[in-house]
Amino acid sequence: YAERITRAIRYHHTPSDAPEGDFDCLTSVHMAESLISEEDGNDNSFDIKYLEGLGIEDKIDKWRGIIAEKVIA
Repeated sequence: YAERITRAIRYHHTPSDAPEGDFDCLTSVHMAESLISEEDGNDNSFDIKYLEGLGIEDKIDKWRGIIAEKVIA
């Protein structure tokens, strides 16, 4: 478990550089950090290549909606 957490910390900005590619804590940390960065007005920092590899790139708008509904409201 510690290895997954270390991997998430190390690669959360560039998850496509990480070995392995499953939806795990790295994915969650990357998405959360990217969504928060967007809300703060920073450039889009999603690693689309990584998200496409997992087949979840189409979920970004859904997650944006959840953030807007649950966090910002």
